[in-house]
Amino acid sequence: MAYTLKIDAAGNSFTVDAANNTTSTPFTLYPQGNGVEYGEGFQNNLVHVLENFAGPTEPAIKIPGLMWYNTDDLDLHLEWNGNRIYYGSKKACGGELDVDANASTSSLTNTPVENIAFANKAPNAKYLLSVNQFNRRNSADIGFQVDIETEGGQFYTFTYKTLMPTGKTVNVARFSMVNGVLKLDTDSDLLKPSSATGRSLTTWGMGTNQWQKVRLITTSPNHWGDTQRGNLHFFIFLDKAVPEGPIRPFFNEFIRADLLLDHKRVFELLGSMVPVNSTPNGLAGLGFSSTTRASFTCRVGDSSTRKRIFKVTF
Repeated sequence: MAYTLKIDAAGNSFTVDAANNTTSTPFTLYPQGNGVEYGEGFQNNLVHVLENFAGPTEPAIKIPGLMWYNTDDLDLHLEWNGNRIYYGSKKACGGELDVDANASTSSLTNTPVENIAFANKAPNAKYLLSVNQFNRRNSADIGFQVDIETEGGQFYTFTYKTLMPTGKTVNVARFSMVNGVLKLDTDSDLLKPSSATGRSLTTWGMGTNQWQKVRLITTSPNHWGDTQRGNLHFFIFLDKAVPEGPIRPFFNEFIRADLLLDHKRVFELLGSMVPVNSTPNGLAGLGFSSTTRASFTCRVGDSSTRKRIFKVTF
């Protein structure tokens, strides 16, 4: 494992290399009293430690990383849709726990790190991230730190500073992943992030973590006029949204019941196999179902009035 160490003020650098390992990740050492803001640099250093100390290669998509400061055997757990990645099942759906730190008394360390990473985008799902104390060995340097990072640069840090007896589990965070974008459940009673940063991703022609102008709000066609067929959906069409890839033309819940009576599977196949291509002036945006819990944040107002922010919950 190779580390390039740089001294900012002098511009000097040198490399520490371990045999039979080609991973290279830089660390920056900040000299005292040079007026540099250290926060971002320290966070970057920590990310690089998580990427390298726990495994030989940098993961393509980072999700949670766990670091603690004594020889306790803490274990990182990630659960979603009936799946769980932890020391007893290290792989699931493209994700992998790279090491079970401090599991063996023959290899104890005071600087243990565990990573769970996905080789590609993490599955679209709701996740629960937790830490379990499998074996408490110390009463000093207690607690832990968990970092969550995504491919797009979202980064959250959670800290826990209380003694954990053997068997105790701390639920750290709940979050959802949608096409590589993480949304933290800030309404939960779990740990609150001590820091959070994020960069904007581009999806459907729009930048995430930015306000987007709304063109039109409407209900789904299956509830237009006197029609009341299937679940009610709310469509929010956005000014710059451009669909990526083919579009499904319809779903079975939009079809009349008499047509589905003998041809349900036919319409299901048609809907999935006969896509519609997007057009330059087509409407696209967000959709919400009245039967699924979800929320979004909107800003209402124009240049002449005070803008107000609302959270809309379904």
